[in-house]
Amino acid sequence: MRDLAGGLPQYRHLLLHLGAEGSALEDLANRRFLGLTKPDELAFDRFARGLLATYQVSGIHLHLIGRSALDWIRMLPSLGIAYAITLHDLGFLSPRIFADDQAPEPAIDGAWIDGLRSLFAHAFVITSPSDYVDSRFKAHFRELETVRVAPGLRDPQPPIASTPRHTLPTIGVIGALGAHKGADLLEAVWKLPAATSMRWVLLGYTENQLFPLHAQNPEIIVHGPFKAEQAAQLIDDYQIDLIWFPNRLAESFSYALSECWAAGRAALVPRWGALGERVRAHGGGWISGDRNDPALSVSETELTSELEVVSELERRANQERSLDRREEHLQLRGMRVASLASMLEAFEMLYQRMPVQNVGIDEPWSSAELQRFLESQLGPLSFRQENIRLARDYGQVRIWAEQLERSVEEFRNDRDRWQDEFTRQSAYLAQVSSSLEDLQIELKGCVDRSWAAERALGQAQAEIANVQERERVLVSRNFDLNEALTAQTERAEAATAWGVELDRRLLAQATELAAAHAAMADLAAEIAPLRIKGARYDRVLAWVPRPLKSLARRLGARRRATGRQSQS
Repeated sequence: MRDLAGGLPQYRHLLLHLGAEGSALEDLANRRFLGLTKPDELAFDRFARGLLATYQVSGIHLHLIGRSALDWIRMLPSLGIAYAITLHDLGFLSPRIFADDQAPEPAIDGAWIDGLRSLFAHAFVITSPSDYVDSRFKAHFRELETVRVAPGLRDPQPPIASTPRHTLPTIGVIGALGAHKGADLLEAVWKLPAATSMRWVLLGYTENQLFPLHAQNPEIIVHGPFKAEQAAQLIDDYQIDLIWFPNRLAESFSYALSECWAAGRAALVPRWGALGERVRAHGGGWISGDRNDPALSVSETELTSELEVVSELERRANQERSLDRREEHLQLRGMRVASLASMLEAFEMLYQRMPVQNVGIDEPWSSAELQRFLESQLGPLSFRQENIRLARDYGQVRIWAEQLERSVEEFRNDRDRWQDEFTRQSAYLAQVSSSLEDLQIELKGCVDRSWAAERALGQAQAEIANVQERERVLVSRNFDLNEALTAQTERAEAATAWGVELDRRLLAQATELAAAHAAMADLAAEIAPLRIKGARYDRVLAWVPRPLKSLARRLGARRRATGRQSQS
């Protein structure tokens, strides 16, 4: 509307702001604002006719189909003034077009549509921005025709195509994102670990992030509000590779897509609404989840998860990082983006054909008392400039408040963590203390068993030495006896009595030798478990610290020395 007023100065444009508790009239050319007052006893029809006559309105251009304009909508066919209607959105389908955040299109309200038939039937002309809006309008108003007028974009300064690319693929999102624009999907995608492989720039804000932000992991930049003419330069300054439109609700046209193309960037858009229509018609991007694309791994037309969205965004952004692709998009932007001049030319032709008529009642129904206040609130671009200022101020306060909140939260977390760590360490120390006591008891038992095993081993070694000595003596005696027997064999017959005695002695010695062999076998049986114990003792000793081993050896040596002294 402001572009029309500024571009067609041969017409005086008055903008009627309709509010819930009051309205205001703005003279766009003279920047004059008038608060509208209506006495309680005055009928709306008389009030409206008096207003139109006072300001000599000869034609009306209706830009809003909604509940706030309902009184004017009902009255327009009976005014006798020619009026044009521009369909900016799907307000003709339902007065609650933004109520369903998830559905691509609003639910059809039949009673609302029937109530608008007279309005559209008496319009001088109805303009539509896209085939999508046309098709939805003609589905319910078949007898009416529309004229295509695409919203024009001011010709931006061409961005520098040789701008260095960021180290990470950069995804851009443009606009003030509510639920119908996909704010929930955007924030859900940001929370995914896979999002850290890309950089994210929001040229605008969301319902949950109204002020500028720069976060890490993933890197997220929220620029906040900006002026329309800054869009192309901001896209280039932030080194954005691909513009993503996460819309839940179908768009009727999308200035943001025009700004994307004007900056020489490609877009990833949903299949529904004018976004999908414009990309199919002019290129300059992709339809999200297009199963005709062989590069996609999903078979459905819609992507079914945020993770698939991230994967597709990364793939498309990497394809768009080529400077040649940006040059190609810049060369084609004249075909893709309607210019402001073409829009103004189309509307000027329509205005020239509109019959000039005036309302006959001449009564002033306005007041200049609110002039200064309204100028500060409703001036050209004041909404966006005020948003920028408020967003910056709010951002500073919010950042400070969040820092305090984070400090308090960090203190609480640290306190809880310290308490948990103290409790855990106390329990661990108690467990270690109990384990040390058990180890001390076990170590004492090991030392006692070690000393006992050492004593048993010494005794066994002494017994083995005694047995070996006795065995040597017996072998020597046996050898001597054999020699004696050999020497005395010749004298055996002569010394029978002595031989009998000698046989008795030999039998006794043989018995003693057998007993010695049995004793050796018993000692061998005793040595076997002692060797096993010795092996166990060696393993136990491997776990005993060296200082304890040394202490045990010294104590053992001292005991043996004491034993030898007592024996001596």
